[in-house]
Amino acid sequence: MPQYSKAPVTEAIIDFQLQYQCADFKAACDEFVRSLGAAYPESKIRNSWQIHLGDEGQPNVRQEALQDGIAIFGKDRKFVVQVRNEGFSVSRLAPYVNWDEFISEFKYLWGQYKTFFNPQVINKISVRFINEIAIPAATFSLNEYFVSPPSVPPGIEAHMTEVFSRSMLNFISGARAIVTFASAPAKGIGTAVFVLDIDAFISGAYGVNDDLFLSLTQLQVEKDLIFEKYLTMKTKEMFL
Repeated sequence: MPQYSKAPVTEAIIDFQLQYQCADFKAACDEFVRSLGAAYPESKIRNSWQIHLGDEGQPNVRQEALQDGIAIFGKDRKFVVQVRNEGFSVSRLAPYVNWDEFISEFKYLWGQYKTFFNPQVINKISVRFINEIAIPAATFSLNEYFVSPPSVPPGIEAHMTEVFSRSMLNFISGARAIVTFASAPAKGIGTAVFVLDIDAFISGAYGVNDDLFLSLTQLQVEKDLIFEKYLTMKTKEMFL
């Protein structure tokens, strides 16, 4: 994939869905936050609620908040780490720089996470990029900017004002990708905005000592291929 100086990425996400072993999830979250220090100064606890009913015939109802995750924000809020009961993810928000910067920070954060949560098995590895593409025109054909976009069949006298499509792609490599293309609210007069959301992933049972970063790089390659093939040259030139 070419290095775009104005990449349309609004959020890039690496996500592991996993199983872990730690005696105290809340204590592990606290230790993990402390280990990141000043580089990640802000955190927000995520709670789930449990409702306990009284004994049969008793109207006693009690609610209990249980911590099931935490979001941790980098000092410039460009990186966000999320720890969940069932997973671990890192997001890079706009402006996206490049894959090398993103994967380097993920490696560091994953290393810290492993210290406190003792992950055992990874069930799903995902690389997801959400792109927001602004077309600087009020009237245009989708075919000018996107390859094989949804269209109005011949014989219907109407024009398309909104669009939404979702596809599942299965690669020979075993990877899969969910590709969502949709219109979004315009951000100014004379422009149209579209979201191209590419979620490439593999599922299975992967150990923490497997070559996870090779898998992530392969998913990144699949994701880049989709991005390049879905857009026309006219669109890609806007990002140079």
